Amino acid sequence: MRIITKCILLSYLHNEWPLAGEHAEYGGFADMQMMTIREIARHSGWPEGRIRRLVAARRLRHVKLDGLLLLPANAVDEFVQANMVEPDLEFGSQPTPKSRGPLL
Repeated sequence: MRIITKCILLSYLHNEWPLAGEHAEYGGFADMQMMTIREIARHSGWPEGRIRRLVAARRLRHVKLDGLLLLPANAVDEFVQANMVEPDLEFGSQPTPKSRGPLL
C-alpha cells in the first residue's frame, strides 16, 4: 500500500495525474500542485530553514506521507497574506493590537 501511494503521489508531483478532473470528491487535491521544501524555497526565495521552522510550528499547510514532506505551491503566499499588516491611514496614530498581526 505504501509503495502504491508513493507512486501515485510522485506521479502527481510531476503533473502526470491521469484523471485529475475526475477526483473532485477527494477535496480538489488533484488540482493542487505540491512541492518539496527545497522547491518551495527556490520558488519563494526564502531559506529552507525558515520554511522548515514554519512547518514545524504548523504555520504552513503541508502533508507528510511516509517521510516525504510536501507543501502546496501557494503555501508561502497564503502565509504572507494571512500575516499581512495593513498600514494605518492616520498619521501618528498608534496601531491597534489586531492590526499588528502575528510575528514571523
